[in-house]
Amino acid sequence: MLDIYLIDDPSDIPSDPDEEFYMESMSMAEFVSLQALWTKLKDLGSDWSYFTDSRLDSRQVKMALDILKHQIANDIDVEKSNAATKMMRVLDEAAGKDCGIVAFAD
Repeated sequence: MLDIYLIDDPSDIPSDPDEEFYMESMSMAEFVSLQALWTKLKDLGSDWSYFTDSRLDSRQVKMALDILKHQIANDIDVEKSNAATKMMRVLDEAAGKDCGIVAFAD
């Protein structure tokens, strides 16, 4: 399971995340269903992995949100995909707060 939290850009990745900033959890199946997003992000230099702690800064969050909203709508039925809906909400909230996100693999 990936546990996703908001994080300010200049902050170091905490060893013990503050539950106040918890956003969402993502299962392996949900992660795999968004492979088109992760591939596009990796092609742009932003690696988001299921098996290691990962981070997107606020710029990368906005880039991921744009990709999810516009570029992979044909690859994923965003309206029917629970994983896409979750990720869209996480990215949208982070972008609105001008924050990044961090995911902890457990």
